[in-house]
Amino acid sequence: MAKSWQSHLTKVRSRVLICTTLFAGEGAESLNTLESNNKFIGAGSNGVAGISNATALGYQATVSQSNSLVLGNNNVSVGIGVLAPKSKLHVTGGRIYVEANGMGVILKSPGGSCYELTVTSAGTLLTTPLVCP
Repeated sequence: MAKSWQSHLTKVRSRVLICTTLFAGEGAESLNTLESNNKFIGAGSNGVAGISNATALGYQATVSQSNSLVLGNNNVSVGIGVLAPKSKLHVTGGRIYVEANGMGVILKSPGGSCYELTVTSAGTLLTTPLVCP
């Protein structure tokens, strides 16, 4: 039987587990074994070799760059305040607040071009073409 969890402990205090790297779930961490400060939670969750400070959360979630958080695989929808999300990100019961100081939301058109949606101090919405990330 394959291991279902493993942890590299740094300290244990009063039933609180503090760790630098955590693997939880059947087959978690099969690619990522030498790096530090990564968290892989969920069956088949993983990260590519050479990354650090990364988290993959959910069934077959894979994170491919340092300092990143990945929720689920390509088939996952995320809900905040909702039990059954109806899109990739579904928020209910509140507002979405973006404090970007001159930066906005990047939208990709059906033709493949990207545009940044921003708001001026007067409340005017602007779209600016930019290179897609």
